[in-house]
Order: sequence, then C-alpha cells, then structure tokens
Amino acid sequence: MRRPGRGVAPASIVRRLVLAACALGLAPHAVQAAAPALAATAPAAAGMRDWAAQGGELRIRFNHDLLRQFGVELAPPQDADVHGAVRYPLRDDALAFRADWGTIRGFGAGALTTRAGFTLRRAGRVARVDWFALEAGAADPPTLALRDALGRTWFVAERMMYRLDESGGRLRMPTVDLRIGPALAAFAGDPELAGLVAGDLVLDAGLQARSPVPAVPKSCAAPVWHGSGGRQTDVRLIAMSVQQLRCRRSTDRAPPFDVCDGPGGDDGEVVIAPSALLRNSDEDWTADVPWYEKFLGAFPHRYPPYDNDQHPILVWNLYRLGADGRIVQVGRSGAKHAWFSTNFLCTDPTCSGGHVLGRGCADEYTASSNDLEYYLAPRSEIIPARGIWARCGSTWDDVGAGGGPGCDGVQDYAPPPPPEQGYYQRLVAREADLEPASNPGARWFLEAWYVVRDDIDLFNTMGFVEIAPNWIATAPGSGYWRMDAVPGGAFRNGPALDAWVAPDATGTARSATVATAEGTLRVAVRATPVGARWRYDYAVLNLDFARAVTEGAEPDLRVLDARGIGAFSVPVPAGGGVSALQAFDLDRDPGNDWSGATAGGRVVFTAPAVANSLDWGTLHAFSFESSAAPVAGTVDLAPARSGNPAALAVPSLVPGVPPLFADGFE
Repeated sequence: MRRPGRGVAPASIVRRLVLAACALGLAPHAVQAAAPALAATAPAAAGMRDWAAQGGELRIRFNHDLLRQFGVELAPPQDADVHGAVRYPLRDDALAFRADWGTIRGFGAGALTTRAGFTLRRAGRVARVDWFALEAGAADPPTLALRDALGRTWFVAERMMYRLDESGGRLRMPTVDLRIGPALAAFAGDPELAGLVAGDLVLDAGLQARSPVPAVPKSCAAPVWHGSGGRQTDVRLIAMSVQQLRCRRSTDRAPPFDVCDGPGGDDGEVVIAPSALLRNSDEDWTADVPWYEKFLGAFPHRYPPYDNDQHPILVWNLYRLGADGRIVQVGRSGAKHAWFSTNFLCTDPTCSGGHVLGRGCADEYTASSNDLEYYLAPRSEIIPARGIWARCGSTWDDVGAGGGPGCDGVQDYAPPPPPEQGYYQRLVAREADLEPASNPGARWFLEAWYVVRDDIDLFNTMGFVEIAPNWIATAPGSGYWRMDAVPGGAFRNGPALDAWVAPDATGTARSATVATAEGTLRVAVRATPVGARWRYDYAVLNLDFARAVTEGAEPDLRVLDARGIGAFSVPVPAGGGVSALQAFDLDRDPGNDWSGATAGGRVVFTAPAVANSLDWGTLHAFSFESSAAPVAGTVDLAPARSGNPAALAVPSLVPGVPPLFADGFE
C-alpha cells in the first residue's frame, strides 16, 4: 500500500531540483510541483573536500547525424572505435573541484587539455580547433566548458554521471551530455541551437586529494533491500525533457544518412529520446535499489539481493491525440538498460555514486546516454511485471561456446548492420506523424517509465510531457525537429493515456485498470455522437502484462516467448447497427493489422496468428460506430497465449439498447 509523504521539501532541495530541471530544459514549476513529497537533509559540511583531476583520457561520441542536420561536418583526428567514440589523450595538467561525500559541487582553477582537436566545416567555412580544454563552466549545477585556445566554448559538458574512485585514484565519468556551445551555434548560424545534446563524453582521469580525509566513514555501503525489515521499493520519475537526435530520409539505408527535408517532402524517420530524472522515495520504510550493470564483474555476475546483475530498465513511447478525438501510438523505443546511479540529493549525504540507488537519492539518464546502442535491446527479453531481464539468449548473450545457444555469461555485443546504426531499438517516428500541417489540431505526448523490480507503485515510476514538434529549417532541404514542451504542459506522473481520458472520468468517457499477477493493463473509451449514431473509440494500453514461457532460472534465465494481448472484444446488442470497424496499431505494415468482425453478439478485434500481439509498453486503438448509446458494461481482453485466465474483463462503456428497442417493441 502507498504510504503518505512527509510534507514539503526544504527550499534548498526545491532549488536544486529546479536547477536540475532547468538543465534538462524543463519549466521550473514542473519540478516544484513534485518537490513537496521529496524531503532531504542538507549536505554535511564535514564531507566537503578539495580534489584535482589530472591527465587521463577523454572519449567523445559526436552525433554526426544531428550535426549534419545543421549543415555542419565535424572531422575528428582519428576514426571512432566500435562504440562510435573518438579517443582524446589528455596532457598532464589538472582541474580542481570540490566534492561533498563524493558529490561534485563545483569546478575551480585549471583545465584538462587534449593533445588533438577537430575541424568543422559548413557552407564553405572552416573552423579548426587544434586542441581544447575542459574548464569550469556554470557553477550550479556544475558543468564543464569545452573551450579552444581563443576561449571559444564549442561544447558544454553537463548532467554528469560520475564516480570518485578513491581507492583506485580515478575520477570516472561513464557518460556526460555534450551540448552545443555558443561558438558552435554561431558557426551553424543559429543561436537557438545552443544547449541541444550533440553527443556524449566519457572521462577517465587521475584523482588527487587536496584536503584531509574526513573522519566520518561513508554510511551507504550496507544497503537495506526490499522486504528487509518492512522496507519497500518506490522509485519515482520526477522530471523529463525530449529531444530529436537524428533524422534520415525514408529510402536511405547506408550511412552517412541523408538528412530529412522536413514537412511536405520525403517521409523521413526521426529518432527521439528523453532525459529522465528519477528519485528514490524518502521515507523511513524506503529500500535501497540494486543498480548493477549487465555482466558486471566476473561471471556469474551475482550480486544481492537477487543473486544476479539486477538493474532498472527505461522505455519511452510517443502518442498523438488527433483532432478527431482518437489517441494513437506513433513511436516506441526498445529497452534501455541502466548501469550506474550517480546518487545526488540523497537523504544521507555520505551516500555516493555506484551500483545502488540510496534512500532519497536522485539519478538521471540523459538523452545522450539513452542513445548508447550497447545499452539498448528488445523489450521482449524482459518479464516486465516482475522487472526481470533474461540474460540467456539475449542480445548480449546469444552465442555460446562453439556457436551454440548463448548462456555463458560472456557479453556478445556487436554493432548492428549499417541500416540500423543510430536507429536500432530507438524510438523512430515518421515525419508525417509529427507534421502539424498534416495533423491539424493534434497534440503529442512523450511518455517514459522505469521498470524497477518489486516497485510498489507502477504509476509513479512513469510520467509524460506534452510536446510541440516544430521543423526548423537550417538550409534548403535540411533542418531538424525541435521537441519543445508545450507552455503550461507540466510533467505529470502516470501514463500519457491519462491526457486522453482521466482515470476518474465520467459521462461518455471511462478509464479502468486491471491488475493481474502477469501484469497491468488500462482500457479507456470515449463515446462520441455522430449524427444519430455513436462512435466508440477504445484505447488499450498494455502497461506490463506478459504471459511468458521461460527456461532455466536466474541468473541463467531464458525467455522462450512472452506475449501480451491477442484479442479485444466489446458486447453489442442485437439491432445495434455496428459499422466502420477500425484498428490502429503502432507500425505501418498492413500485413500484420488486427482484423475486426461482429460475431456472437460482440465486436471482436483479433491480432494476426503469429505477429503483432499487443505487447507490454504498447497501445492499440479500436473504433466502431453503433446506433446504440453508451451504458456501463465490461469489455474483454484475451491473452495471445493460452493459459489462466483465458480472458480479462475490464469495466468500460459499451453500446446499450438501440433506440428501436428502447420501448420494448420489435
């Protein structure tokens, strides 16, 4: 059962959450609205220490596809590695910073200087950066500025995921957003480009302590897990923003891809990702949460409390609410596997980053980290209601010794073939589904949520924002899609379906949830008068329902099959005059569309025999017309795989007695 919060957070915590939101590009009130339930204590001054990062190496993964949309070509000093990253050895200079129990509070004097740079070209102009330095940028929240010898800021590194490895003497940042700086925005001819994520940065530098070691030891080294002493897991999504990362023409299948040409031209493919900020709850019953990277350490990768490499998984979806009153899903990501928690704003200020999310601690997976190909995989490898990833036979463990079935605990990552590079397991939407002119009166919603094992509240791990897709031309035949939040459209917890029909709706709209041991689904309906008839629009959202067939046990678990819903049916009265049956799925493949028919006193929509079941994290929409007005009733959902129960009944609105029979005469 959900327990009440503790009241209003201290002003300092609200301010820090607002600053985090601003760095995400969010309206401050989006976080202020969430802050009252997020209490925390002030940092302990005893933990403040002076440090310096010295030497080491940078690796930068430039988003060349996005830069080309601005007409910019960036040439690094050497080819990228298998992960798309360019290596920049650092000189033996140092950058000072202050940290409070492992949380970086600000950067000071000095710099980390590279031994090489890059060359930029646009419209016949050339800018050469022979070397650059990472220097202190904004102070709160801390950022780093990537500046050249003339002091020009080409990029800004912010939203840092990091860890101070005191025993190993290293400062490690496994991913940092690399955002466009004012110099690059000016070179591209559009100051509005400043702040857009254009890659990510990885830092591995030496670590030097410049102040004494505090006498108080860190206290978060002994986690208290879910189920221990009444502790419960309750991770909450508290803010998010959205960005387009790349866009190619629909017929282009060989990199470097030709950039989109905008509305009215080729129906290009647009990759969209969120930055998602979460925080563990802050109650005396709150459990710590395992955050172990897949294949962490030595085989068999067993860590408490589940004896495996347990970690949350992030997914995101895009929906369009049309002026015709229907909601349809127009984009769906794969599963982004989490691997590290930075742990800031913690209740316990001595708790630092690592593979456990502490009580009251926040963490963020940014747009750039959500674009890392080697952490993205199909959702079908997950049993979502239980928060379990099946390693054996997965994307990363699919080849065993001698080429047999994979289950040896060895990571088999291989980059996808060229047509999928930068598009594999991303949320890919078509331009025609985003163009305001092609969809007059439409609204768009980006939804994201974290799949967290044993979490007690599915609906506060997810949330959504309303966005306004807007094509910005940068040159004839090229440009990019801005995904700005709609003014006044604050972040909300829950599924985006709530923006179409609220959970407490009455009258001619209803929304109801059915929860089972195999997962949760929500069915919403709107009944709209069309002349003398009624149009019934249903949306079935499979949140995390999967009827799974598995083999083995954790950590050597294999999912043989996991499918969602295979049929949806609505009772209709005799003489109801049903017509205009329509089904709307996610893809554009007419070969796997659901079929609709009237039989046995029901309108029945059925998935194809072998494909396109309504699997978890997906919404399908169904529509028909009837001469009968809506009344309270139940609709049925049938799982795609046989089992118990064979069908799920959900309260909803259904056609009642048609007018011809309303007075009892035939």
